[in-house]
Amino acid sequence: MSVRAATHAGSWFSGNKTTLSKQIDQLVAAVKDKHPEFPIPGARVLVGPHAGYTYSGKTLAETYSAWDTSKVKRVFILGPSHHVLFRGAGLTEFAAFDTPLGKVPVDTECVNELLKSRLFTIFDEEDDEREHSIELHLPFLFKASEKSPNGVPSIVPIVISSTTPSYEEELGKFLSKYVSNEENAFVISSDFCHWGLNYGYTAYTPSPDVEEVVALGKTRSRSRSSHPDLPHGEVSDKTPIYKSIEYLDRKAMEVLSTGSIDQWNEYMDLTENTICGRRPFSSLLHCLNSASKKRLPMNGFASEHERDTWGKLQWIGYAQSGKVHSLKDYSVSYTSGYAVI
Repeated sequence: MSVRAATHAGSWFSGNKTTLSKQIDQLVAAVKDKHPEFPIPGARVLVGPHAGYTYSGKTLAETYSAWDTSKVKRVFILGPSHHVLFRGAGLTEFAAFDTPLGKVPVDTECVNELLKSRLFTIFDEEDDEREHSIELHLPFLFKASEKSPNGVPSIVPIVISSTTPSYEEELGKFLSKYVSNEENAFVISSDFCHWGLNYGYTAYTPSPDVEEVVALGKTRSRSRSSHPDLPHGEVSDKTPIYKSIEYLDRKAMEVLSTGSIDQWNEYMDLTENTICGRRPFSSLLHCLNSASKKRLPMNGFASEHERDTWGKLQWIGYAQSGKVHSLKDYSVSYTSGYAVI
């Protein structure tokens, strides 16, 4: 088995080991100055973006600063497929992923175990090297874990493409058996709203409650074929577009924190928000809900607080690549978060 090249090094992030290491160190130091409580004990679920580090580096630093690496030996990374459409979830054929900082090993034994399930297929090597949703996390993962007791963990990269709600539920329940093992961590790689004519999405809401969502201009918003386009509307004088985008994203974050898959699906139906990790998030919610049900009869919870917060996403930061003021502008949003399990 071969090693996957760091195909986005030198463009999306520095290909120079010293430069990249220093950049990440500086970003992480700034986060820990603001959050001296990091890392969070038991934070084994992470959420972070996958854009070039000029845009998402600060947010990724927030994500990986919260990570409790003390017992972790293996990380399941769920990300969306950007360049090729296929059914279900794909698993890598590579034995390791290269980064400018060093190689991150793939848990090939676990990959082979997963492949015995009908839920997974092989992700073609050429498509794998084009995809960036996994790769962009690895330098931060490497730096965050290299001095931990177990060193840099192995990874199980899972790239999710075209799915159905029933598949997402089945995938989440399948992965839930790995949650109770404290040597396992889980990462959701996802950018949030991709807004602008070039993304086919110009949704607008005037208020934080996101009860009314319309599309701006004459463009048709991106929507799933089984759902109608958003109705057309205009910008309110009180709410600039970039603030509306934040309202859309923060509502998504709020809904994800509830752990409710029904509320998540209702939110997506209402807004059609272009969150590229929508399907990984759906699978995560099913995974944590299933694991919670298994935990309760077996071990219970140490306290009411643990019961209420276990597996619930907590958010650290939010950012946008730029401030959108008109239909001529565009932006992508980034979030950082974690859950204690």
